[in-house]
Amino acid sequence: MPLLSHAENTPRPPLRWTLIILAYLGLEWVYNQHLLVLMTFDTITSSQLEWTEAFGKGIASIGLSLVLIKFVRRPHPAVLLVSCVVVYSALTLLFSSVLRLVPDTFRHASFYTALQRNQIAAGEDPHHRLKLISQESWYVAPLLLSQLHVTLSDPQWSAWEKTFRTPVEDKAAALKKNKPAYWGQYRYMEDLQYKLNKGWTTYLAGMKQVNRYRGTSWEKRARERFMEKSKGIPPDLSRVEFNEKIAPGFNKTMTSILIPGNVALSLTPVRLQDIPARLGEQEFYAYIDNTASTMRSTLAPTLETIRTNTMADNAVSLLIIPPISIALSLFSIGLNLMALGATWAVWISKRRWVGYGFSLVFVALVALGIANSFSVAAPHRYWQEQHAAFGQSHPILGFVSSIPMRVQPWLCGANEPTWIRTGMLWVYTKSKTTPS
Repeated sequence: MPLLSHAENTPRPPLRWTLIILAYLGLEWVYNQHLLVLMTFDTITSSQLEWTEAFGKGIASIGLSLVLIKFVRRPHPAVLLVSCVVVYSALTLLFSSVLRLVPDTFRHASFYTALQRNQIAAGEDPHHRLKLISQESWYVAPLLLSQLHVTLSDPQWSAWEKTFRTPVEDKAAALKKNKPAYWGQYRYMEDLQYKLNKGWTTYLAGMKQVNRYRGTSWEKRARERFMEKSKGIPPDLSRVEFNEKIAPGFNKTMTSILIPGNVALSLTPVRLQDIPARLGEQEFYAYIDNTASTMRSTLAPTLETIRTNTMADNAVSLLIIPPISIALSLFSIGLNLMALGATWAVWISKRRWVGYGFSLVFVALVALGIANSFSVAAPHRYWQEQHAAFGQSHPILGFVSSIPMRVQPWLCGANEPTWIRTGMLWVYTKSKTTPS
């Protein structure tokens, strides 16, 4: 009887706590949909990924802390703050540990698979990975793009590597073959630039005389004398115009791309004007060799050089962080829904066991739903096979990252939340990281 009496005296759940939970669930849903929209961008920068990861960890730390403080008899805002900091730090350690422990083979495959993902998101799908889902709901394509890491077990990924490596190797070979020709061009342009610099200095000195009489009755005479001394070269030319007047084609040659870059991989192109001045022949060859080596390791890293590639971490993050983040988001949403429902069930029924029963039934229904729900890609045999193969090689990651494929559709509406996409475009534009 004391137990029953204690249950009957259970106070009504604080309305403030309930509103906080509901507000959190709304914010978590927005972040959840944000992840799906982000996956549709054909170029995702490291800064966007970092911001998304930090925001996700922050939201998840709030959600998990809201559940944890239910076990505190008299929760205080300071307790929630400390809990958020601890949970956020734990999640940061978890994410960094996962990325650090990724083996080189996985990292190497991730780099080229991420490039393939970018092509698919841009509408180029030579292997028809998304061809069969064009008539599916809006969230199917981003979910499959978030699951592209499963294709690491696909033997075709090595063929993808060739499509990216071969052009880079061809350009590197052409650089090596054409070094003597480039050296001759470099020497010629260096001599020409030296003469242009001297001519420009003389030209500026003559312009001082023109400017001295500008706006006076002597201006016309000053300009005529200037034309006589400069052998017909008119005054008031810019440096670019002067160069073109003296040496037609000089500007075009100096700005022509010698070694191509890649915006997505943060590799700036090398132009003739970017090469340091006054290099000797061997120094010039060494510069070309080093630049070609950088191009190879950046654009087409091998298994041996993958750890030196700064963009490889971004590629790994692009493949494994979004599905883990979505799974973490779904887990936090589920916990808070269960806590909210169980708390109100106890107060309404005046029986504590009803709250425990609600929690058990909630967990059972979710588990049953996950077990019986088909992946959004289930109708397509290719994705089934890839998920199965990846799950055998990486069982934990395979299980965690498969949860979004089964549960995420429960949270998605029939139409994409365009206001979220609009907000993301505005934020990224403001921060100068506009996605494609």
